[in-house]
Amino acid sequence: MGKATIVGVDLAKDVLQVQGAAADRLTLFQQRLSRLRLARFGASRN
Repeated sequence: MGKATIVGVDLAKDVLQVQGAAADRLTLFQQRLSRLRLARFGASRN
């Protein structure tokens, strides 16, 4: 899997959606996460 250069986060009340894309806008990942899981997800991407 390539490195995400664009990361979008759709903020909602309980469930957040995160999408990562390469420079050519090809979607690399797309996930629905709780607020707690978003923190863990961000820490694991480094």
